[in-house]
Amino acid sequence: MERQVFISYVRDDDDNDLAGISTFADHLRKELSLLSGDSWTVWIDQEYLKFGDDWNDRIREALLGTSFFMPIVTPAYFKSTACREEVLTFSREATRLGLEELIIPVYYVSVREIEERLFDDAIVALIAKFQRIDWRRLRTQGYRSSVVRGEVELVAQRLLDAEREANSKPVPSAAVFTPSTTEGDDQDREDGGGGTLDILAGGEMSMLEISPLLEKATLEMNTIREIFDGALHSIERSDALGRGASGRLVVAKELANKLEPPGRSLNQISHEFAASVSMVDPAQNHILDVLDVDEKQRSESTEYLDSLIVLAGQAKVGMLSMLEFADTTHEARNWSKDLRKPIDTIEAGVRRIADTQAYFVEWANRATRIKEGLLSDSVDT
Repeated sequence: MERQVFISYVRDDDDNDLAGISTFADHLRKELSLLSGDSWTVWIDQEYLKFGDDWNDRIREALLGTSFFMPIVTPAYFKSTACREEVLTFSREATRLGLEELIIPVYYVSVREIEERLFDDAIVALIAKFQRIDWRRLRTQGYRSSVVRGEVELVAQRLLDAEREANSKPVPSAAVFTPSTTEGDDQDREDGGGGTLDILAGGEMSMLEISPLLEKATLEMNTIREIFDGALHSIERSDALGRGASGRLVVAKELANKLEPPGRSLNQISHEFAASVSMVDPAQNHILDVLDVDEKQRSESTEYLDSLIVLAGQAKVGMLSMLEFADTTHEARNWSKDLRKPIDTIEAGVRRIADTQAYFVEWANRATRIKEGLLSDSVDT
């Protein structure tokens, strides 16, 4: 595989910085090629990063080829659903492969949560744990500057050093993703615990907690929608009576008070939901690993595989609806300072739930591939 770097960024950031991110990517590519004597590709085209349905497989393939993932960290980065999904998916796969050194964030614009170590947002906390390249002061200087050119060289050298470290590790094989069979495992089965069916049943039980939490979150969002609809009607009545900005401000303050209870509830549910999904993920992947290699278990698990695919579809619909509504209500933050806190709370809850979509997508994709394997097996026989 060619040597490459994937730049994850917000397109508006590049526009607002007068193509500063694109310029950084171009200089990094040239410096990597100069220092290594080999050709490098630095991907900054966002369309390429949207890998589609086989996104996780493409990411895994890229990591196995010691390709780098470089998020350009700005305040807008954490508000971008696509960027959040990219960094979450890359980091999960890198961790599974033991290749976390291939994720190198570039700290491009100061982010209050990072500066003040406010890590309630899981993606902020995730970015903060990686060793960052601080480019905040350098981005305002020209690339003809000897200081900037020297820093680009240091960044390129850091990537080359990380590449050598990654290449010195044993190459992960398919065994990484499949369950090992040991005497201890066999003894667990004889003792009636720890067997494949036990793990499968435990995973199914854990999955049962996810749907009710998502339904609760949806109900809270519906309540919030109703409150917003009522506020909009109140504004229309106030305007019809000629009360002007003063009348709208009264409605905005009432709206802020009404939003606080469901906003807090949604935020709490989002914590529980995200925690449940992250706890289920290792078990789900272990179950799917077993089904990948165990033909008998695979043939007996079509209902389970179907449930994963259906759940992913339900989660996608629910999350998209939440995100769309959160986008429409974001502008209401400007109505009154009283609205900023409750709306920020709502948006934090929605983002936290939306971040989990990468898990559902991976489970569904793997379940689909296993089902396709079942169909292939039946045709072969």
